[in-house]
Amino acid sequence: MLFAAVAGIVTAVHWPVLDAQADCFDDFQYIDENPLVMHPGWDSAQRFLTEVAKPSTVTGYYQPLTMISLMSDVALGASPAHKRPFHATSLILHVANTLLLALILYRLFGNPWAAAAAGLLFGLHPMTVEPIAWSSERKTLLSSFFALLSVYFYVRHGHGGRRRIAWVASLGAYALALLAKPTATTLPGALLLLAAWPLGTLWRRPPSGSPGGFGVRGLRAAQVRLSVLWELVPFLAVGTVSAIVTFISQRDAGGVATPGGGYPVWRIPLVLCYDVFLYTRNIVRPTLLAPHNPFPDPVVLTNPGIAAGLGLALLFAGALLLSLRRTAAILIGVATFVVLILPTLQLVQFSYSVISDKYAYLPAIGLLLILAWALVVGFARLRPRRSLAFVFAMLAVPVLALAVGESIATRRQLGYWRSTETLDRRLIALTPDNSEFHFDLGNALWDQGRLEDAHRELQTAVDLDSTNVRALNNLALSAAFRDEEVRAIALWRQTLRHHPQNYVARCNLAYYSLERTGQIRAALAEYERALQDYLHEKEQGRRARAVGRADPGAPSQVQAMLGHAYLLIGDPDSALTHLQESLRLPLPFPLATGWLAEALVARAQADSALLQAYHRAAGSAGPARAFAELGRALQAGGHAAEASVARTVAEGLAGRSSAPTGAPGGQ
Repeated sequence: MLFAAVAGIVTAVHWPVLDAQADCFDDFQYIDENPLVMHPGWDSAQRFLTEVAKPSTVTGYYQPLTMISLMSDVALGASPAHKRPFHATSLILHVANTLLLALILYRLFGNPWAAAAAGLLFGLHPMTVEPIAWSSERKTLLSSFFALLSVYFYVRHGHGGRRRIAWVASLGAYALALLAKPTATTLPGALLLLAAWPLGTLWRRPPSGSPGGFGVRGLRAAQVRLSVLWELVPFLAVGTVSAIVTFISQRDAGGVATPGGGYPVWRIPLVLCYDVFLYTRNIVRPTLLAPHNPFPDPVVLTNPGIAAGLGLALLFAGALLLSLRRTAAILIGVATFVVLILPTLQLVQFSYSVISDKYAYLPAIGLLLILAWALVVGFARLRPRRSLAFVFAMLAVPVLALAVGESIATRRQLGYWRSTETLDRRLIALTPDNSEFHFDLGNALWDQGRLEDAHRELQTAVDLDSTNVRALNNLALSAAFRDEEVRAIALWRQTLRHHPQNYVARCNLAYYSLERTGQIRAALAEYERALQDYLHEKEQGRRARAVGRADPGAPSQVQAMLGHAYLLIGDPDSALTHLQESLRLPLPFPLATGWLAEALVARAQADSALLQAYHRAAGSAGPARAFAELGRALQAGGHAAEASVARTVAEGLAGRSSAPTGAPGGQ
């Protein structure tokens, strides 16, 4: 009943997340533009499982369970426009993780109240909002679930009973955690720490000390049980394989910078000090939480954040040394946190965010160990000498006060995830000079049809960073929609000067500067080059770097405009090839359907009245019905091949949840 109450409170406080509609950073490649996620089935699942070193639909590491989980939500009705199923699954996982943490602490300390209190404070903390509300962060929740399950079975294994079954279950859960997100790699280190304390299974002759944990002096006569170390060797083997695969896939995606190669070694201790400052601030006073935290600038010791982090690190080190005279509990709790967060500390730089709330999600078990231990020790010392009411006032009241404060802060944090606009405005409020945040807000406003507001934000993004090619491309598009084509062309040329392989900018420039002026063959050559640039970027796994949220439908646009150019020069066969490919891609280019209808009529050399009938049907019943009618008309006219294509297109369009809207170069 106690743990059920914790689950109910955590669920109630986080319930508004079900209505969150914010898109955040890489959601487009995990969900919106991921063809395997958006088309659930065994074929997609097989692709996720077999594409190991170089996943084709996400930029980065091997994470098949996460992708299958997101795909399963789509099968249950989730979509980019209907995120509720995504968030419902994530909330269920968070509640399950909260309960697993409480169960682990209960098995370790035997006190249900201390375990429930620690679990409650974890479950309600505002830092848990990010992995729940951020759709593509399913990986954090799913990996943490299996990692905590591994810890739970390891604790069961340490407590005796069916030791072999529990050990196998722990190893299996660890492997599943890595298949969801490889940041759980260092879990064996945390298990070793738990074996030292509070399980105590590491010792043949236990260290002497108090029930609350042994001190340094207690280690003198202790003897290590080597069998415990050998039991962790298979964990290390599995983790090593995962780490190698992760490094290779991240490196091939262009997302890894190593010390001495991508950045100087001397930066490491300074960045770590900054990490200490930010994590301490966010845990203790979580009022400035954001899904992106830029690296310190400048990276020097006089930077206030770095200096504060150094001071905190020295303070924590001193406190740990003092605590070791009486107990190793605090050291082991902190060490557990550090070991689990180590893969995300940017020693090998893989992100432009120096820290993230999601990175502290699983490592929080180390801090909860300290909290539960402190509550157990406090109760043991106070209860024999004080009344139960006094003990409650001293221990339970502060916990409840913290829980209430966390609940208020969590509800406030959930409000920022209500929409992409509210999230982007929060990011800008915290870091107003960040070009990417203004770029993202401009996109969000564009999607709402607020073109003037979008134009201003995109202009701000370019003013802050004139090399931001994604912002340059979209600002040019906005200028074109404002009939400022001369400026748009200049901006696209500026984009290509900074990034010659930016295929969406090349397509837009060719359309406005060549195709619209009648230079069709010159435009065709540029579209062909754009297609080659796209295929090269896709092969290298750098899709997100080149385009990103600037235009998730860019690959479809390239194929569509290439097909249209072939249509204009009188080559309907080539036009059909590219236009059909455009419609097969995620987020099909909106004008591709009309151009494809023109290509079918042109190849059949049919009466132009068929095309007019198609446009009337598309305007009234939608493109799927229009292509079905076009297919019947072509079949009746004796054009069986073209009719078959039209029927196939109709079936494909009918299978999509909604038809996209927009214009050339749209976002």
